[in-house]
Amino acid sequence: MLINRILLTTPGLKSYAVRLTPMNSSSTCDHSLKTEKKMIKDKIRQFAASDSFFDEFRRNGDIEKFLREKHSENTKLVGLMSIGTSIEHRDIMAVKIGVDHGRANKSIIYIDGGTHAREWAAVSTACYIIDRLIDDYNAGDKVVTYLLNRFDFYVVPVVNPDGYEYSHTTDRMWRKNKAILKGSKCLGTDLNRNYGFHWGGEGSSRDPCEENYSGPKAFSEPESRAVSSLILDNKHRLMAYITLHSYGQWFLYPWGWTEADSPNKKELKRVADIGHMALNSVYGTTYKLGSPGQIMYWAHGFAHIPYVYCLEMRDEGQHGFLLPAKDIIPVGNETYAAVKAMAREIALTRRVKNWAHGFAHIPYVYCLEMRDEGQHGFLLPAKDIIPVGNKTYAAVKTMAREIALTRRVKSADQCLGTNLNRNYGFHWGGEGSSRDPCEENYSGPKAFSEPESRAVSSLILNTKHQTCADIGHKVLNSLYGTTYKLGSPGQIMYWAHKFAHIPYVYCLEMRDEGQHGFLLPAADIIPVGNETYAAVKAMAQEIALTRRVKSNVSVKIG
Repeated sequence: MLINRILLTTPGLKSYAVRLTPMNSSSTCDHSLKTEKKMIKDKIRQFAASDSFFDEFRRNGDIEKFLREKHSENTKLVGLMSIGTSIEHRDIMAVKIGVDHGRANKSIIYIDGGTHAREWAAVSTACYIIDRLIDDYNAGDKVVTYLLNRFDFYVVPVVNPDGYEYSHTTDRMWRKNKAILKGSKCLGTDLNRNYGFHWGGEGSSRDPCEENYSGPKAFSEPESRAVSSLILDNKHRLMAYITLHSYGQWFLYPWGWTEADSPNKKELKRVADIGHMALNSVYGTTYKLGSPGQIMYWAHGFAHIPYVYCLEMRDEGQHGFLLPAKDIIPVGNETYAAVKAMAREIALTRRVKNWAHGFAHIPYVYCLEMRDEGQHGFLLPAKDIIPVGNKTYAAVKTMAREIALTRRVKSADQCLGTNLNRNYGFHWGGEGSSRDPCEENYSGPKAFSEPESRAVSSLILNTKHQTCADIGHKVLNSLYGTTYKLGSPGQIMYWAHKFAHIPYVYCLEMRDEGQHGFLLPAADIIPVGNETYAAVKAMAQEIALTRRVKSNVSVKIG
């Protein structure tokens, strides 16, 4: 089966295929594979000896220089940009590596390191991955050439440049950024806990002096905002997110904040196993599986990136954060092997049922791994073409007929429209909404899928505000005697109140109470407009006079 094989390559050596086995398997590679692995290790030693940049852990300025050199030497393959600046005004640099990088329809694999300042191995490994992708492409590596035609790799080696420099100059064990915290003698926010999906939850602290302090609010830090902006600006192209950390030798994927599994768990694990097998094949290093940090919840749960992983790299505590410089290249080699294998697997087989069902919400998703069971493998004889075709056609035909007859599937050309009130991203798809495109409360294919809900969201997130309902209702009633009742809102209200953190959020369900319903006479246009305008005006005045805040009023009329 395709998912049971992986192609490994090393510059200057031929490619070979490895049969993948379960992680708890006791099977061993045959003699020829061991010979190939020895050749790879010999080649790696030669490569290591010739590359002085990876002889030691480099400072932030050296890394910037390294990135600029890679860009200037490979301008057609490598793009360079600053995605933002840190608290202390250092650039947060990113490279884009890909054939025709920036092409609008190319998928993206995002990799970062250096979120936690003391984790120097994460920074060096991110740089190593950059170096190897470029060198292997220039050397004609077929797998890397395929990957760079298929994907743009966005790599941010140092997410936290201030903290990283501080760990070199002042405190080797510094973890956080260098935020100055009002009212506290302590510095810094844990950037990994500063993202806006379940911010402030389990695993984070509200104490500014703790290493896992999550900040005064979600996205309070310029570094987390820079990463967030890069991801959200490219979210429809992002296929994988890999964040590098140390130490512990863990392969992590969502979730960790809840006992419930990600809907994509099987596919996440499948690709993680392939990455782990590739990593293990280089030096025999073994990783464990576990649950991740908060940025991974955000990337997977909010940004909806299908493949999200955190690699907690070497070692298991012998040196901890103080990994010797001699391990830079070995860690880089095995991690690069994992990333390369995972990227290849995603490129070749990402249309598996867990992704399509869990993220694309396709109700019927199947993968047919056809003949045979290994007798010929990929080298199926030509005489089997028609028998395999016949049986597969019969299966597809039967399944299609069953779906058409019994499941009443509604296609896109039968039903139109999304209920915008159910299209917002806080508890999207929950109670009160439908996943059936033909229902009036259909919530859309995904949160914020519609330009109208995105427009309202952008306006609200950029201008937060408050209102006072009682005063508004009193003024409204004073014009024509119209009375309103209290009730529960639609999903946009939950989103605006809980996600956008707007303290006062209302929905005005206007005239009438059913006498004409949706068919309100034109004669009522001005009366309804007058009384609603009076309410909005009064509430805005109340805010200006009594709340002493400078804000706008958010009123959802529907």
